[in-house]
Amino acid sequence: MADHWVAAFVPALLLALLAARARVRGGSWLEPSALFALAWSLYVLLPLLLAPDFEVWPGGVWWILLSVYSVCCGSWWAGRGKDRVPGQQPRASRSTFALRAIKSQISGLRIVLVITLLCGLLYSLVAILNFGFGLGTLFSTEGIVELARAFSVDRYSEAYVPPGFLVQVWLIGVYAAPIFGGLLFSARRNKADVFLSISSIVPAFSVFLIQTARAPVVLALSLWVSGSFAQSVFSHPEGVRIFSKKRTYALLALALFLVVIFGVGQVMRGGRAPEVEVMQDMLLSDTPRVFMLGHISVFTRWFHETAFSLTSPALGAYSVAGLFDQLGIHPRPLGLYLDFYEIVPGMVSNIFTVFRGFIEDFTLPGSLLFLFLVGMYAGRAYDRVREGDLRYAPVLIAAYAFSGSYGVSIFNYNSILFSWLIAAIYLRTVSGHKSQSTRPVSSAPVTGMA
Repeated sequence: MADHWVAAFVPALLLALLAARARVRGGSWLEPSALFALAWSLYVLLPLLLAPDFEVWPGGVWWILLSVYSVCCGSWWAGRGKDRVPGQQPRASRSTFALRAIKSQISGLRIVLVITLLCGLLYSLVAILNFGFGLGTLFSTEGIVELARAFSVDRYSEAYVPPGFLVQVWLIGVYAAPIFGGLLFSARRNKADVFLSISSIVPAFSVFLIQTARAPVVLALSLWVSGSFAQSVFSHPEGVRIFSKKRTYALLALALFLVVIFGVGQVMRGGRAPEVEVMQDMLLSDTPRVFMLGHISVFTRWFHETAFSLTSPALGAYSVAGLFDQLGIHPRPLGLYLDFYEIVPGMVSNIFTVFRGFIEDFTLPGSLLFLFLVGMYAGRAYDRVREGDLRYAPVLIAAYAFSGSYGVSIFNYNSILFSWLIAAIYLRTVSGHKSQSTRPVSSAPVTGMA
């Protein structure tokens, strides 16, 4: 076990060095390959350091390193001939039309955010009423616990029936609102914009409260950050520090918040109120470690046992599973994967990371080619957004959300696909049809972000 840990730690360190190299070459952590490499450095190093007792096959970590390098190579290929280092080049020229458009459409962004936020809240309201509960249930701790327990039992029962089409339509607002919230945060004009931006997470939090489903909160936060980062690249082509003192504190607070969210959800699923002693016992157990840190163990063991035998590509059934299921091409079971690996005695996990989906969909060599193309298109979008072409911002948002997906592809969910499509239509509309001005103009930031 110790030998395997050391052998796995070597490629993990190389992954961190690759992230540093991508940061230097890209000039910013917001360059897509740099952010992707940074994210996976954390996704790999944290489990190795905080859960060294979990079984890890080193070859799987080497594969993750190779996969991340493929993304970097794609982005570097797209950026060849361009100097992305902010300190060594003049500030990027801006599209006059796009710059004026985003300034004039800030009120429209607020309106779209409010609409999607209300639609997201309506999803929870309809779900509660369809399940036979009254709104009075929400005004007591016992009522919320009873509601959460009922939803949890129903979702994992063999007789589970997914919500109807109309209910699912409102779910799009749960994920569209955070995208617009992130955009608004980086385009904010006043404190009211900040409040409205943060409020975009409320629909996802309401889903968590009534269903104890933690994924909506994590996904909503990922989309919020993705929208904010994409808008920051447009507004600040000279570069944005994402590891300032304030943002570091915010990141630590967010990590603590997610741990609390996990604990509350786990306790409420058992039909208990999240009291301090109950929460403490749960958080000190192996449950949070397995859930948050078990993915590297699960993926590397699956990779060792199965990956080399896959020869028939699923061509998207595990990366956009919801779409394939909706079209009747390939069913998507609850949890996506039905096989589990034991992490510690009595505790199992089926969090295989996004890399299993890519291998299942395109085979081993095909997944590397796919990731190279992802990096290439993401890198190109990054350069175009920095130059002032807001039409490429949806691609950049998708790339950032892709970096935040460690369990499964974030685009396995149809509601997220449609929320991204709505954001893409909006950004295309406000950016107009002209992508570049015939002459450079001032690149003064359009936001108050430092």
